[in-house]
Amino acid sequence: METLLQIALIIHIIAGMSALVCGLIALLLRKGSSRHKLNGNIFFYSMIGVAITALFISAFKSNDFLFYIGLFSLFMTLSGKRAIQNKTSSPDKIDILILILGFGTGIWMLAELNIVLRVFGALSLLLALGDVNVYYKVYRKLAIPANTWLIRHIRHMVGSYISTATAFLVVNIQFDPAWIMWLIPTAFGTPVIIYWVRKITPQPKKQLS
Repeated sequence: METLLQIALIIHIIAGMSALVCGLIALLLRKGSSRHKLNGNIFFYSMIGVAITALFISAFKSNDFLFYIGLFSLFMTLSGKRAIQNKTSSPDKIDILILILGFGTGIWMLAELNIVLRVFGALSLLLALGDVNVYYKVYRKLAIPANTWLIRHIRHMVGSYISTATAFLVVNIQFDPAWIMWLIPTAFGTPVIIYWVRKITPQPKKQLS
């Protein structure tokens, strides 16, 4: 079992570094370009590796904190990928399962008496509720922006990047109080999400007077 743990740690570190580098590159490149897609795919599979190994390591070491962050990362990464795979935003069974994961993780985190977990839990619930709103409108055949899938993709993928950047800072930088390191990526990442969402959200046309 010790050998499996060491292998998981090595994969976790390599995948985490890959996600940090490729995620940042994908964020900076022109959206939709071939290089953006390449780095985005590498980021996706790296984050899946990060999340799965985090869950394994947390179970081995009885680390609840790492367990929650692993679930949070998994929800963000899977939902971000599904947004770009299912551009109609009409949910199927996979989308519903991912949504349940997001709600379960968010509620679980909010139940903990920890400010950091509650921040991540609130973010998970907000994004899950946003997806429910989109699914409801699609189900009722209400109008949604044509690029809703892209808005959801950016929200969730940047959220996924926030989770791995947070883990990197906490592990490698000692700071007192420690919770500040946990929240710095969220403080910087949230404005990035807001910026890109506003940039790509269709604006209503002004009527001529």
